[in-house]
Order: sequence, then structure tokens, then C-alpha cells
Amino acid sequence: MKINIDILSSLLACKANQHNFDKYWKTLDLDNKIDISKNKYTPINILIKLSTDSTGCLSEGLACNPSTPASILAELSTAEDYYIRDRVASNIATPPYILAKLSQTNDMNNRYYVAGNPSTSIDTLTKLSNDANHIVRAKVAENPSTPLEILEKFAKDISSAVREGVINNMSTPIEILKILFTEENIWLRDSVKIHPNW
Repeated sequence: MKINIDILSSLLACKANQHNFDKYWKTLDLDNKIDISKNKYTPINILIKLSTDSTGCLSEGLACNPSTPASILAELSTAEDYYIRDRVASNIATPPYILAKLSQTNDMNNRYYVAGNPSTSIDTLTKLSNDANHIVRAKVAENPSTPLEILEKFAKDISSAVREGVINNMSTPIEILKILFTEENIWLRDSVKIHPNW
């Protein structure tokens, strides 16, 4: 994402004076505001200011920005809009305690994004490894933070998508890849052959 450096510099210059900041902010179009909300180099004090925007247009940018403070991510994780919650769930800067809460929702997409987030705790990954939805389990299988015992269990999962997730995980050791090499599915067997740990 490209942001006009002059705009960010002007915002920084205005940050000490709230009146000047508000005046300058009103001159920006929505696209510039959204770019600022998404930009990882936007200072935290400006991100905090953006979180008070009453239109809600900046929530998505804040939700996926790795510089957004945890307190704002926690607030966004309870948004009515599932897309905002998905962005929080996929943000690598989202703290594990927020990811754990999102993993307990009925929203499969939230669980899917939590399952794929490398910041998700082992405890949460372990719980998600028993998810009824094979797509969520497949995402757990792909997560580089997933413990080896879960990968080994997944190598024998009934769902080929879950077994494929184990193959796609660059952390999968050769011992587990050997289990998958006995796979009846020729496509999965061929995928094992090109795994870097094979």
C-alpha cells in the first residue's frame, strides 16, 4: 500500500495541536484516510485517533494494520461486521488472547483465520484441531506453529484437504511426510515429493 509521504508528514506535524489535526484531517479524501489506517508506519497516536472515526470506514484498515494497538484490535474483534473480525483474526499482531476469543465463535470464517494465524497459541490451535469443519482443520494443519503431534494426527485425517494442509506446512518433518507418502491420492503423494523436507 502506497501512502503519500507528504500527507503522513503533515499529519505528524499537526499531531501536537488537535485543532490543526482535525482541520487537516477534514481536507483528506476517504481513500487517503483508508490508506493511512492500513499503513504500518502510521504512528500509534494517529491510529488511536482514527479508531474514533464515527463512519466506521477505517475499521478494516485498522483491523489489518500490524501497528494497531491491542486495545483497538480487541474492540474491533467484537464488531458486528464479520469481515472486520476476519481481518483482526488474520492480523499477525493480534494478541493470542483475542485470537482465542475469536476461535470460540460460531463464525467459521473467524475460526479459519485464527487457525491460519502464526500468532495463535498452541492451546487454541489444539482446540481448533478438533473443529467439526475440515476447512478449519486444514488451516490448522498449514499453520507453522502447529505442534508435531497434531500434524501427525492430521496426516491420517479423513479429509484430504487436512492431509494436504500437513503437506503444505513447511514445518512438517520427514517422518510425517513418510506417512503421507503412502497416500492413495496420487496428487498428494506427488506433493510430498516436492516438499523441501523430503
